[in-house]
Amino acid sequence: AEEMSISMNDLVGGFDATNYWRQIQQFHASNSRSVSCAKPLVIFFQMPQGAGKSTIGKALCNHLNSRGIQSEIVEQDEWYGDTHATQSFLQYLLRCTDTKVVLITRCNVCEEQYQKYLKRAMRSHTNIIFMIPRNINKNIGLAVSLAGAIQRSTEGDEIMIGRVEMSKKEAVTVIITTHGKLIPHPQSVPFDMYIDDEEVVDLKNDSKNKNNSEEILHYAEINLEQLKSKRRCINDIVTDLSAKI
Repeated sequence: AEEMSISMNDLVGGFDATNYWRQIQQFHASNSRSVSCAKPLVIFFQMPQGAGKSTIGKALCNHLNSRGIQSEIVEQDEWYGDTHATQSFLQYLLRCTDTKVVLITRCNVCEEQYQKYLKRAMRSHTNIIFMIPRNINKNIGLAVSLAGAIQRSTEGDEIMIGRVEMSKKEAVTVIITTHGKLIPHPQSVPFDMYIDDEEVVDLKNDSKNKNNSEEILHYAEINLEQLKSKRRCINDIVTDLSAKI
């Protein structure tokens, strides 16, 4: 194929420098945060799969928007697991919109998972809060998260993790691993998600169980309704969270 080249002879018409800069300024003005807009608040939720971060995030987002507080969710599952696309969306919200509250509903269980998102938020000069359910890092948090993953799954032998269907054993292993990596941010704000803070006896009394995915899955399945009942009403959780913002 012949190579294509462009020379000055191919350019028609003059160059209006004044008009060029006017157009550039108009572009930036229409694609950037208003100067008068206050710094956005970025909220990182720290919760493993199945814990209910997306449900809580959506309910809180709707509540804030209903009060006239422009809010958006950054949910990696909405970008089919593409973390680069998700980070780009976060940057777009912080730099090019007047969004006041951004809710990052990823797992964010440890610095390795949230550091790139945190850096983008810090570079945009935002206010930042980490929120974590009280006792989520204990056995009750693990058991209720497993129950949540089981409940939202549509197939009897499969469990949904994000947008991926896995075998129950694989999914339980993923949730146990994520839960084990959970390190609350030093400045995280705790909130109550469970009706009580009792430990799950079967996991508490036998430390071996915590490494046995089949036993933990069996416990979660036979106690599914009991574990579901340990969650507080979503409206009460949203009321508590909005008071902390």
